[in-house]
Parts: sequence; C-alpha cells; structure tokens
Amino acid sequence: MQEILGHDGILPASWTEESHAISPDEEQMELTASDEFATPSDERTQSLTSVDDPDDVRIAQIVASGPRGALAVAGLSVAFVVALWVAFYLFIFLPRGTIG
Repeated sequence: MQEILGHDGILPASWTEESHAISPDEEQMELTASDEFATPSDERTQSLTSVDDPDDVRIAQIVASGPRGALAVAGLSVAFVVALWVAFYLFIFLPRGTIG
C-alpha cells in the first residue's frame, strides 16, 4: 500500500483531498436538508402539541406537577446520612474521649 505524509502523520494514498471534495450540488443538498430540520412544518409541531390520548393527558399532568418522588428520595437520603453522622458522633466519637 502506497502511503503519503499528511499533516497529521502518514495517511493512505486514497485519503487525498481530491477524493473527498464536495460538489456544489452535494453542498446545496446538505444545506437544504439542514434547513428542513431547522424550521419544522406546521403539521409536525401541531402533532407534538396536541394531546388526544387520555394516557398522554395523565402523563402531562404528572410531569407538570414536578419531580415529587425524586425530591422525596433525595430528602430521605440526606436525612439518613445526617442521622448516621449524629449517631456516629454521639455513640462512637464522644464516648471515646480524647486521644493522647
């Protein structure tokens, strides 16, 4: 395999810039495709905002009420860690007395 020295090191000869050149037609197609995703059509946005399924309505209500379960788990975890720290301090650290 014939190799040439590229700017980052040794590259295969098939990786020359000429082989990776983009024609103006391909460049226009890339721009058109990206423009299509940048501005969604009315049909797509309407289907995302309309809620017809009763399960979707219930899910929307649950999500709107916030992360109550996650906050409860986090609060209980913090309370448990603080309780363990207080128990360690009262029953292990203080009765041990001074060291020395």
